[in-house]
Formats: sequence, C-alpha cells, structure tokens
Amino acid sequence: MKKVLSVVLAAIMILSMVVVSAAAAPEGTAIKTAAEFAAMAADGKYYLANDITLDATYGGGETVVPFTGTLDGNGKTITTTVAVFAEIDGATIKNLTLAGSVESTVSNVAVLANWATKAAAGDTVLENIVNNCTMTTTGGICGAFIGRLYGVEGTPSSLTIKNCVNNAKITASSHAGGFVGYKDDTTKKAAFTFAFIDCVNNGDIETTSTGKVGCAGFVASAAQATNESDILYTLTFTNCVNNGNIIAPSTGAAAYAGAAGFVGSAGCKITFTNCKNKGNVTTAGNHAAGFLGTTRYSWTSVEIVNCDNYGTITGTGKVGEFIGNTDKAVAEGSGFAYLIKNCYTVNTAAPLYGGTEDPSRVTIEGTPAAAPVYTEAVVTEPVVVTPPTTGDNSVWFAIIAIVAVIASAAVIVRRKEN
Repeated sequence: MKKVLSVVLAAIMILSMVVVSAAAAPEGTAIKTAAEFAAMAADGKYYLANDITLDATYGGGETVVPFTGTLDGNGKTITTTVAVFAEIDGATIKNLTLAGSVESTVSNVAVLANWATKAAAGDTVLENIVNNCTMTTTGGICGAFIGRLYGVEGTPSSLTIKNCVNNAKITASSHAGGFVGYKDDTTKKAAFTFAFIDCVNNGDIETTSTGKVGCAGFVASAAQATNESDILYTLTFTNCVNNGNIIAPSTGAAAYAGAAGFVGSAGCKITFTNCKNKGNVTTAGNHAAGFLGTTRYSWTSVEIVNCDNYGTITGTGKVGEFIGNTDKAVAEGSGFAYLIKNCYTVNTAAPLYGGTEDPSRVTIEGTPAAAPVYTEAVVTEPVVVTPPTTGDNSVWFAIIAIVAVIASAAVIVRRKEN
C-alpha cells in the first residue's frame, strides 16, 4: 500500500506542475495580426501571440469606440505610427512593449491611448508596459501613454499605472508628459484616483511653444475644476523615478504653467512617496521644480515624503528643488497646504520651494544633510508566456494521460502486493 501511495503522490506532483503551467498561459483570444487587432470586440479579452505593426488606431474614426476590455501583450511588441487606441475606459493593458514613432498635428494624442476614462467610469490599469516609441505633436497636448485623461462626474473611477517605463522623447507644442499629457479640469465633482507605482521616465520631455505650457516627466498638467474645498481627485506617486531632462523654452507667468520632473501643474491632492528626480529641469520662464512646477487652485494639497532631487533646476521666477510656485494654496479655510518631509537635494544651497505669499502654508520636516538610502523602483520586463495555440488540447491530453498512468500504476502495485 505504501508503494501505491508513493506512486500516486509522485504522479500528483507531475499533474500539478502541468496544471500550473496551463494556468500561467494568457487568457482570452490570440491576436496574431494587425487585422485581428482592429477586429477586437471593445469589451473582449485578448493576448498578443505575435509582434504586430499598426498603421490605424483601434476605435478611431468619426465615432470613437472606447476599448473597455483586457489586452495582455504577452511580452510582445506593437510597432506603430499612430495611437494604438483612440480611447480606453476601464480597460486593463499589460505586459506590452511599444516601438516606432508617432507624429501628429492635433492635440490630445499619445502612443498608447489618446483619451482615457472619458465616456464611462471604470478602473483602468496599465501594468508592465515599456514605451520606446517617440511622440511628437505640433497641435498642443501629448503623452507617451495617455494624451488626455478625464473623470466621470458622480461615479468613482481610477487610473493605475504600475511598473511602467517611458524610454522615448516626448515633444508637444503646449503640454508634454512622459506618461500623461493632461488630466482634464472641466469635469466637476469627478471622484478620481490616479496612481503611479514603481514607474520610471527615462525620456527627455520638451515643449516648443513660448506660451503657457506644462512640461514634466510624468504628467504635464493635473487639474480638478471645482471651487469647493472637498477634493475628489487624488494623484499619488510611489517608488517612482524621473531620469529624463525637462526642457521648456517658456512656461509663461500663468499660475497653471510649470515645468518639473514629475508634474508641471496640479490642482488636486497630490502625494509623492519614496521618489527621485534625477533629470535637469530647464525653462526660460517661471515655476520650475524637481517634483511639482506649480499649483493651480487654492485647494491644492501637496505632500512630498522621503524623496530626493539630484537634478539642476533652472528658471526665472518661483523656482524650487521640490515645488516651484506655492502661492496658489492660500485660500482661507481650505485646510490644504504643503509638506516636504525627510527630503534631500544635492543642491543644498537652493530653496526647497518657490513663492512666498504665505510661508506658513509650507511645512519642512527632517531635511537630511546627506542623501538617505531608499529602495528605488525596480521595473521588470513585460511578462512573456508561451501559450498553447488556439484549439490546442495538448495540455488536457497530458492531464488525461497522467491520470491513466496513476490508475495503471496503482493496479499493478496492488496486484504485486496480493
């Protein structure tokens, strides 16, 4: 009987390995060509079985069709000359590499998706995506991952960008972001959660206009249009790094124009935790900083904790190592202010923030004299899984065969014992 048990246990181990292998395969329908990509159902579940090249945007045209499903890139590459998606709402896109070059003459464009969370609320997730595709527009706003981001009024929604990297140069005439060009400020009372986790920008970000611009390694402009102090929109950065140089010929004097390693301008509750700016920020205008160029509204709340700046910050007015313009957060009764805690800058003689209308709104705590040791973001390559081909039942045949072996072995051993 012991021999029977040993044989059965060994077979079960083999069977479990086969089952785990089968479970690791990407889910959904395989996409092997650009034509199959264009034919995807908007709410379907798909994975790339091959590298593909695109010259047409999914869901584009006179009537935009938002993609709301799941696309697992499966470690494959999409090479493109256009935006991959016209719009994504509540979608999950992961394990993907983007390559090529996208050039445009219009605003609100990107390599991955021109728009996000515009028509419907939902939880959009971008994970394990590497962008190597350059993006340029002469028409206004662009980003590597998303051109323009909305929130749907009255319904909570979110965008999470996790373990993603931008390696490409992003250039726009007015607003350029290494990940997102613009978070729209016209949708009032939109409860929106926007989070970056373990993300890195390595690309140089540049604006070409001499007017009012936003230029940043992650988000060019992040706003919330409501005149009430109850902020429904939050933006968070955790374990993120900007290595790209930020170049803006001019940011103008407007409060909503700024250049920074992470966010050009913001009008929301924003927090940075364990993040680093290593890129230089250069503008001939105002509001330059390592993390946040300027605050847009008097209800803005900013917390920067355990963060470092190693870049050189250059501007003509309201320049700081961490925050540029702090003068907007002065509304009486708003309850919001600025916190810079346990943060280090290599430029020890430079001001930590710019703007002095109400210094009592800014709290500085525990600024170290030497750079602390923090754990930097570790970004892994997109996951690659080699799945069985469509209609391939070899895994199940193997399972059936193993079960048959278990049964036969048990019978043989039992007969010998008898």
